[in-house]
This record gives sequence, C-alpha cells and structure tokens, in this order.
Amino acid sequence: MAALKRNARTNRNSILMLHTKNKGGERTHCDQIVSGLGHQYEFIRYETALTITSLFMCNRLIHENQIKLIHAHGFKALLFAKIIATFCKHCPPILITVHGAHVTRKTNPIARRLHTYIARWHNQSISEWITISPSDTIALKQAGIIQHSQLIPNGVSITPTHAPLPEHIATILTKKDHIKIATIGALEPIKNPEYIIKLAHKIKQQPMQKPIEFILIGSGPMLNPLKATCKKLNLDNIHFLGQQPNVTSILTQCNRLIHYSSHEGLPYSILEAMALKCPVIASDVPGNHDIVHHNKTGWLCAPQNLDALYNTVQDSLNTSESELHKITTAAFNEIKNHYAIDTQLKALSAIYEQLISPAKSPVTHPLD
Repeated sequence: MAALKRNARTNRNSILMLHTKNKGGERTHCDQIVSGLGHQYEFIRYETALTITSLFMCNRLIHENQIKLIHAHGFKALLFAKIIATFCKHCPPILITVHGAHVTRKTNPIARRLHTYIARWHNQSISEWITISPSDTIALKQAGIIQHSQLIPNGVSITPTHAPLPEHIATILTKKDHIKIATIGALEPIKNPEYIIKLAHKIKQQPMQKPIEFILIGSGPMLNPLKATCKKLNLDNIHFLGQQPNVTSILTQCNRLIHYSSHEGLPYSILEAMALKCPVIASDVPGNHDIVHHNKTGWLCAPQNLDALYNTVQDSLNTSESELHKITTAAFNEIKNHYAIDTQLKALSAIYEQLISPAKSPVTHPLD
C-alpha cells in the first residue's frame, strides 16, 4: 500500500509529492525539498503504487487537501501522475523531475520502446519537466520525449555537519598508514559492488604502496553473497558498514571514494565527497561524468573493467600532494558554484511559484 506523509504546516500552498518507496537518491532528493522548503509549502508525500486503490486515494487527496501542484519524481511516479491527469476532474499542474533518464537505459528494445511511449503519452498534461543532469536533458530530447526542460541538479551542503562515529568504525578509519577507500550505495547489480571485491583481491595479488582498507556503506540483496566471496578469498580488509546516518563523518576520514555504477542520475555520494574534498574515482558513465572531470576534479575509468579500475586507483594514489590539492580544490569549487543545495532550492521554489500562481510569476529559467 502506498504511504502518506505530510509535514505539519498550515496556511501554505499544498504540494503533492509523488515518489517511489526507498529509491535511493530519488528519496534523498525529496527529503531535501521537504526539509528546505517546508516553511513555504505544505508537502503531502505519497509513495506511488500502480493500483486502483492507490489511484482513487490519490485523487481523493488532491480534492480534500486543495492540492495546488503535483511534483512527481522518477518514471513510476511519472506514469502515476499521467494516469491521475487523465481521470482527475480538476487536476492541478504537474511537475516532473526525471532521475536518471530511465527510458534511455533499457537494453531490451521492447522495454525501451514501451518506456518511451509511456513517457511521451499524454505529454500535454505535464506543465514542466526538470532534469538533474545535462546527460538526462540530452537523452530525453534525443528520445523525443521533451522539447524543453529546466536543469536543476541535485545539491548538497558545502558546510556539512559531522557527528561522532561508533567506536568500531572509528577504529577502522584511524588505522595508521592505511589508505581508506569508501564506496557508498545500494549493494545491487547496477552499482557493481562486486568490482570492489575484485579490486581488493587484485591488490592483494599486486600490492600498492600502502595497505588499503575498503569501507562499503549501504545494504542490499548482494550483501550476503559479497561477504561469502570475501571469506572465500580471505579478504579481511573489506568492511561492510550497512546504512550509516553519518556518511559525511566517514568521508572526511577517507582517502578516496570509488563510485563504480553502470549508470546514474546524479549521485549524491560523489557530490558529498567533492564537497568534503575527498578525491573521487568514478565510472565514466552519464551522471558521473557530468560532475567528475578526468584529472581535473577527480578520475574517470571505464565501467565494468577491473584492469581499468585498478590502474585508475593506482594513478590516483600516485598523484603528488600538490596535484591532489589542486584536484580537490577544483572539485570543491565545482560543488560550491553549481551544486550548492540552497541554490537548487531557490530555483525549485521559483518554478513552484510559477506553476501555482502563473499570473504572478513570469516564466523563468533559474539555472540557465
């Protein structure tokens, strides 16, 4: 059953926020909006489920709460919103935020055509499209889904808060003369966590200058198989920390972040690492290469290629202190200038006002 959450605000324009349950960065994105703009708007959050009951409940919410705007996140929420627009008698404006251009990533041609058709269907019901990366904008235009969108990338704080870490984690991170390499994300095939295990095994066979500790933050269906592989290969330098509330506190004590997924929207873990001046090594895929520029703000390497990953890690660790300082400073400035959360919230608020009160708010493109 879809879940309903609302913030305790009154006398504010009500916005219905549709998103998928527990969908990583998509959910983080929604959390940021509610936290950052909750003083201006009353948000009613609804986890989409494509059922008749869910659709009727959502339709009731729209009328009972005098919803002024629907903001849908991701493909399932997009489909849900389009169905609502078809059958709702007085549907408010619909704003879509695309997270990762799903329709361009389907390898099965039938699935790709189906997703593209659904995304194009009933497009006149969509008041505005938002993309979170330049790659998404290009992909959706090439697929003929949109002609115009507004780019509002994910954002992070450039002054993150820190909290004390549990003793067992602090012990790992304070190992003297050890390099700490973190990876953050769901332990599922799309994120390629098995390559971190393969990398650790390869380094064990072909050691680098200093011992390396691998810190895996996240959980998912691959957790137990990954642990079993580590045990089989006798890898005692891989630490599975599960979900962690203090990711920034961990990253500040890590020497590198590896983000080696097959495809992405615009990953928060990379943004957070760059904001903390933690050097980033990422797979060269859309989303990642929108923010990581090779040898300038981090390092990119071919996805699903162990030798490429090993060589890139080695090159990164062999970088001189002066060059490393130059790269991390450039990465921090990239976040400060283009991905600060306050800037993104201001741009989104402008679009909300434009759609809720079109007579008062002229069409603008806040981040163009």
